Amino acid sequence: MATKSSFATFIEELRRRRVFRVAAFYGGIAFVIVQIIDGTFEVMGIPAWVSRFVIIFLALGFPIAVGLAWIFDITPEGIVRTGRRSTGKLGTSNRALIAVTIAAVAFGIWGSRKPDVSEEISIAVLPFANMSLDPEQEYFSDGVTEELINALAKISGISVAARTSSFAFKGKNQDIRAIGASLNVNHLLEGSVRRAGDRVRITAQLIKVDDGFNLWSESYERPMTDIFAVQDEISAAIAKALATKLLPDSTRPFEPSQKAYDAYLRARFHLAKRTVYNIEEAVKYFREAVNQEPDYAEAWSGLSKSSVLLTAYDERRHNDQHLLDQAFRAAKTALSLDSTLAEGHMAMAMHLGKISWDHDSKKMHLMRAYELDPNDTEVLNFLGDYYTWMWDWDNALEIESMAAEGDPLSLANKTDLAIVYIAGGNFDKARALIEQAIALDINYTAGHDMLAEIGYLSRDKKLMRREIDWLRANSTRNYATYYDALIRLLIKGEDTRLSELDTFVSMSAEGLLSINEVAYLYHEYGDLDRVAQLLSLQPWNVGPEDHVRIQIMANSLRASNNPAHRAALEKPEHKAFFDDRLKR
Repeated sequence: MATKSSFATFIEELRRRRVFRVAAFYGGIAFVIVQIIDGTFEVMGIPAWVSRFVIIFLALGFPIAVGLAWIFDITPEGIVRTGRRSTGKLGTSNRALIAVTIAAVAFGIWGSRKPDVSEEISIAVLPFANMSLDPEQEYFSDGVTEELINALAKISGISVAARTSSFAFKGKNQDIRAIGASLNVNHLLEGSVRRAGDRVRITAQLIKVDDGFNLWSESYERPMTDIFAVQDEISAAIAKALATKLLPDSTRPFEPSQKAYDAYLRARFHLAKRTVYNIEEAVKYFREAVNQEPDYAEAWSGLSKSSVLLTAYDERRHNDQHLLDQAFRAAKTALSLDSTLAEGHMAMAMHLGKISWDHDSKKMHLMRAYELDPNDTEVLNFLGDYYTWMWDWDNALEIESMAAEGDPLSLANKTDLAIVYIAGGNFDKARALIEQAIALDINYTAGHDMLAEIGYLSRDKKLMRREIDWLRANSTRNYATYYDALIRLLIKGEDTRLSELDTFVSMSAEGLLSINEVAYLYHEYGDLDRVAQLLSLQPWNVGPEDHVRIQIMANSLRASNNPAHRAALEKPEHKAFFDDRLKR
């Protein structure tokens, strides 16, 4: 009769001593306990450390239970020591005991191990709730949230979700895991702000996304004069909870007065809304902040940015010299106060992009902003726009992709990345990005206009008609987007009269369409004489989305046998436009 192998003997001994039965019973009970903890402890407000302690205790108890099952047995006579087998090789049970003990201890250590520290630490700061009696204090709670985002971004080893994406969940009671998945983060910071007179109360809690456990929570009630200290305390507490450390240079170089800081937060609150009225309000409050504190570099850079943006969003102020001069002085002042302020360099780059062809200086400031704050998605977006402007499609794709990934719920970032794909002829990817943006905001007019553009370039008339119908029914701006898309539909074989196109020249004079857009309509009609004439009227100070049209028109003019057509490209500023892009 063949002798049983040592392994077979070992397994038989485990069965005889009922080790498997005990292990299965213990595991089942432990699983039920963990499920109860997961479903009730957070709701009951039991601290996270209690649940972690219970789980570790259960894991460490497993090898003990298995060991006791090996040694003892429950019989009618009570608990007795398990007897040796009557057959088998000498020492088998001892070797089995050692093996079981090693396996059980290993399992216990594995079960109680800490999470993988190699996992990237990421966090999103959800908008803190305004718990003040005055609903007008919402700007303050939003401001505290933004300040915490900025402070946490300075912590070494932590990836912080951008403001745009975090604020997309404002006022929404969504599942923690769903929010974490949308923002691609593994931690959330949420809380509330209550302001009453000269005192403020801030509560905050840090939550782990995968299990919903609170890693840290605290409440602070201080006078308003201590608001910066509270923000720093919260940042330090979070750094400690996440087992990382603050950067050495995380101290505040300047603390403004309470009045100046209040005006600054009001300005940021309005600037984020990106309407003409709100940008005007932002300019007003940034001015108030710098009047209160002339050394407030962040407020100066905000004044510069909001001044430039007002010329971009208000079609009747595109060339407002007062606003442009104010933007330049404010950016220059900000950098003189703090040359390491990334936002100050970005503000200067925005101004240069608006008023001059000094692309080298613009790039220098953008690159400096990127060096100072490589994780700022707004900086990434503007740098990507610069590369798009210069037809540097490889760098544009890389940087705009980083911006879209870092701020996944930003409509602007998705749109700018789509523009790069359009320039490369990848209309499917461009369409997918814009449809993602519209899924986030069905009323995103620029997105619907972009889909009409993609429909034209890809010759998808069904898509164009759908988007034109939407624009006709829903566009409330000035119908420029609708008319632009409509004319693209009526080209090549459909009933379009030259007199109809001429009506758009007056629209351009009123600022409702750009000269480049009108010229493009004539190009598609086949009237290159009118194209050359229109393009000679002004420099091509266009946005990134116009570059595909510019290239198409320039190629046609360059290929024409008419010297007048080619002469339009020889105008000094137009020639510089191409030379700057072709010399890279």
